[in-house]
Amino acid sequence: PPTRAAVLAGADALASFFGRADANDFLVPLLITCLNDRSWRLRVAFFERIAAVARFVGVASAEAFLLPCVERCLADDSDEVAAAALRCLGDMCGADVDEARAGASTTRGLSRSSSLETSETSSDPLFDVATSDVAQTHGATLRKRSVLAAAKRAAPALCHPAGAVRAEARRFFEAASKRLGAADAFALLLPLARPFLAARFASLGAAAADVLADRSALAAATRAPPSREAFEDAV
Repeated sequence: PPTRAAVLAGADALASFFGRADANDFLVPLLITCLNDRSWRLRVAFFERIAAVARFVGVASAEAFLLPCVERCLADDSDEVAAAALRCLGDMCGADVDEARAGASTTRGLSRSSSLETSETSSDPLFDVATSDVAQTHGATLRKRSVLAAAKRAAPALCHPAGAVRAEARRFFEAASKRLGAADAFALLLPLARPFLAARFASLGAAAADVLADRSALAAATRAPPSREAFEDAV
């Protein structure tokens, strides 16, 4: 495990070092073997790093080899692993770039409101370059059809007994909704989530699709989670 953990810790740097072709041929298969380890911490570490690798190796490889690994672990016996898999899925839909942009926007706003010196610093072109770099290196990895297939598997997690898993499921659906756009979110994504929404929200029609694009609103809209025994029997 220590050796595998060290490899995972530098997975994105290793992918860059090897180049796309060798990363696909040698690094990705090696990383996937980490999921066979009994240690839930190592499996969590895999999901913490694999989204960045997926962006480097490209959409085809990500969907063919990495996405099935993520989907398989959505039902992992460990809640920590399931939550990490959902978070990785969200990142593969661009959730982290949304969060990075929001954080950069907040930082810039605070800087502008403080002092003239700070305002000048916040408008420095170097700041814009950094923000641009984040956007270029943290984009959505999955195509729409893969997002929808993943959403079908992830939807039950909206009512998972573990709060951390539910939170990551909402984060994923928020990112998926933004990735698909309003029309596809209503027509294709909402039907997957509707069985897990409270009755008053499930019957809203088009307005219910707006709930998916806001994780806080989605938290209020989902059904109360069942007991773990009932959840496991249903899933």
